[in-house]
Amino acid sequence: MKSAILITLAAVIIVAFSCSNERGGFLSNLLRGEASGIPVTVETVATEDKANISQIPATLSASEKADISLPEDAVIESFAVAEGQAVNAGEVIARISEEEFAVRLARMRADLREIRNKAEKDSYILRNRDRLLDEGRIDQEQYDEVEKEVADDEAEIERIQADIGRAETNIGEPGITSPISGVLVKRLVTAGSMAAAGSPIATVKRMDPALVEFRIGQEMSGDIKAGSRLNVVFPSLGDRREQATVTAIDTKIDPSDNKLIVRASIPNPAAIYKEGMTAAVEMTGDTTRRVHLVPESSIIRETRGYFVFTVVNGKAHKVQVIPEQTRGSLVEIARGLADDDMVIVSGHDRIKEGTAVDIWGR
Repeated sequence: MKSAILITLAAVIIVAFSCSNERGGFLSNLLRGEASGIPVTVETVATEDKANISQIPATLSASEKADISLPEDAVIESFAVAEGQAVNAGEVIARISEEEFAVRLARMRADLREIRNKAEKDSYILRNRDRLLDEGRIDQEQYDEVEKEVADDEAEIERIQADIGRAETNIGEPGITSPISGVLVKRLVTAGSMAAAGSPIATVKRMDPALVEFRIGQEMSGDIKAGSRLNVVFPSLGDRREQATVTAIDTKIDPSDNKLIVRASIPNPAAIYKEGMTAAVEMTGDTTRRVHLVPESSIIRETRGYFVFTVVNGKAHKVQVIPEQTRGSLVEIARGLADDDMVIVSGHDRIKEGTAVDIWGR
């Protein structure tokens, strides 16, 4: 019985020694009487060629802006909307006194009468311009321009009538309304003060969608067009990504940097993206670049950067790396590793630079 046990034990040791010896591991060294290192698990880095993606700096702005002003001087009695508050198109944002309102309405009606008189005169000239030219009562310039004058008159009449209609609807609560939906970002006068005609009293901006603006070289202009979809990265939001749709590409090159301005829009219903926020637009080029893939467990995060331990000649070496993105359990490494490097995926918590290690493959 004792012989059988000894034979079995010897066979187990021989098999274990054989397997361990193939891997240069801890048991092999132990049985050979050699000084052993710290046991670690390693894995050879994987390599991959991927499209070369460049990140172009971008800024966010409002997709629409309205500076709200009065057609004539008036005292702002009160504001109905605070700075930073959302406002709908047609909603009252400020009020003027009833006396001011009555003066304003009377002026609009006077303007309407004046433009109607002009339109009647211009229409008469248009109907009779051939005869009037022959009689010398109009010159060639008047003859050529009268058709445009009539069209402008009609547009102005329509505009004033719309203003009067809105004003008459608000009789009893004379208010100044916002022409767009958005956020009242700034009040430019205080309640009780005089607002000069034509000078803005408030600014409303629309941030849904938000506008992404960036600049590209002319050589890249053929890579995108209106309607193209692009990835936008927001570093200040933890590298959050959003898809943007290109809405416009300038046709003229800016001589200051020989680049074209591109604008794209992103949905922003939750108002996550703010005006002035910086971002980066990802552009895919024609070339490829080599990246290395390592298990996430091999990455060591420190305040001064990211590191891995590689194994060279049985010793651990600490290498700084630049990770790009995570794919499941793997991390893309942009710089720091070479093809066929072996990285330590477990056991690195017990080692430091130059530590002797025993390799256990995975």
